[in-house]
Amino acid sequence: MPLKLLEEADLKDKVVLIRSDFNVPISNGVVTDNTRIIEAAEGYKYLIAHEVKKIIILTHLGRPNGMVVEELKVGPLVRELEGVLGEEIMYIDKSPRQITKDNINNVFEKIIFLENIRFDSGDEKNDPKLAERLAKLADLFVLDGFAVAHREHASVTGITKFIPSYAGINLMHEKNKIDKFLGNISKPFWGFFGGIKLNDKIPVIKSLATKLNGVVFGSSIATAFLDKFGYGVGSSIVANNSREAVSDFLDFMKANDVKVIFPKDLIVGDVQNKVRKLVFEFDFEQIINDENRKLFDVCAEGEAISDIGDKSIEAFAEIINKSNTMFWNGPFGWVEESDFAVGSLKLADLLAKAKATTMVGGGDTVAFLNNNALMTSFEYVSTSGGAMMEYVANGDLPGLKALRN
Repeated sequence: MPLKLLEEADLKDKVVLIRSDFNVPISNGVVTDNTRIIEAAEGYKYLIAHEVKKIIILTHLGRPNGMVVEELKVGPLVRELEGVLGEEIMYIDKSPRQITKDNINNVFEKIIFLENIRFDSGDEKNDPKLAERLAKLADLFVLDGFAVAHREHASVTGITKFIPSYAGINLMHEKNKIDKFLGNISKPFWGFFGGIKLNDKIPVIKSLATKLNGVVFGSSIATAFLDKFGYGVGSSIVANNSREAVSDFLDFMKANDVKVIFPKDLIVGDVQNKVRKLVFEFDFEQIINDENRKLFDVCAEGEAISDIGDKSIEAFAEIINKSNTMFWNGPFGWVEESDFAVGSLKLADLLAKAKATTMVGGGDTVAFLNNNALMTSFEYVSTSGGAMMEYVANGDLPGLKALRN
């Protein structure tokens, strides 16, 4: 069954409840990256232009775990959206369970912003009572946040059981962008995977395995391999399940003859002073296959593997220059610190200038691009984080399935 699109809905004089994803960074009460808010604005403008009676906005912010957290109230989001839209917005800072449709109808403003939906523990539990309560506020529901479409929550999937529901403009824009990229892959096709959690990358690599020529790993995933094989990695960040993930990936790699390129050199940094200290060169093929490998401490406590070096960049450049399609997810170093963002900046520059078609995605990657004014350097940039990865891996999401059903 195809998705019901917002453009198919009768909107005039209707109350529309829209689930967006405005889980954006805020510092001192000010939104510091409004990319998702700007992207969502098109959908709100469409609703206004089609003369809806009211727009009720739902989003979450952070991880309040079902409790009211002052720092996670949505007031800064309301102010930011007012500036983007040029419209006054009514902010109702109380539980949706306490709001009635009469309350909505009595509000003067056309746009109403409800409080952080995850202040209610029922959202993440997909509580049908909460979903039904939300549905009673409106005439129809729009799921517009692709970035939350992988969640089976009351405000994402649960509500669709109680009210006519449609796929929003921003959601479809993101979905179509990913579909277009996946439908036009041309070999040589390489995946570049950074970040810390190898476990999150494996399903995507498996789903793309028949199309990929190979994968390239960044410093943190390389660190997980070093840790797995007994090398001392000091204060380097290693995900809790990384050893199991490495074993899983190695089994898959050998069974499916997946070509893997590891960094040729890794930068060790001083964690406290946040400066580079050492460069180590590695032969990961020997590390993985040689049972007589010589183990040593790559770094001590207070030190961490924090970036890739120039020899890695040279090796990656050869791959990039020969590729027709590339997929990049995850920074290749500790990019929050300028001394350790060097490798990722060089990688981004190579990818941006390449003749290949490249898709970039993942929350940390997008934040890195934003912070370095690189967002417009790529044709395909997904801002939907984990949802993008799950969609690439599985070809569908719970939120999309709920809209079809």
